[in-house]
Amino acid sequence: MSVVTEDWLYRMVTPSKGDYSGVPLNPERRNTTRLLNFRGPSAGSGGEWQGVSAAEWEVVAGARGPVLGGAMKVMTTKMKPGYLRRNGVPYSANAVVTEIL
Repeated sequence: MSVVTEDWLYRMVTPSKGDYSGVPLNPERRNTTRLLNFRGPSAGSGGEWQGVSAAEWEVVAGARGPVLGGAMKVMTTKMKPGYLRRNGVPYSANAVVTEIL
């Protein structure tokens, strides 16, 4: 028998982009800006909530050579350890987040 609680939606349906309802954020966290480094991994020390992000464009083979694709790949490392949600799965400082934007 499964237990249905008020948080069932967060386990069954992926929230839309920018929907952070139910996530405990203060105003400082809601208006942050993330620096994407396109020249490889940054020499930043990390240890912050956003970590260190290295970005690159996906390359697609074209008739006249490689062309930039429509997606950007971002790998984030060196984040401060924490939880995905207040009662969620923990992640360590060694976690790596890969995004395709």
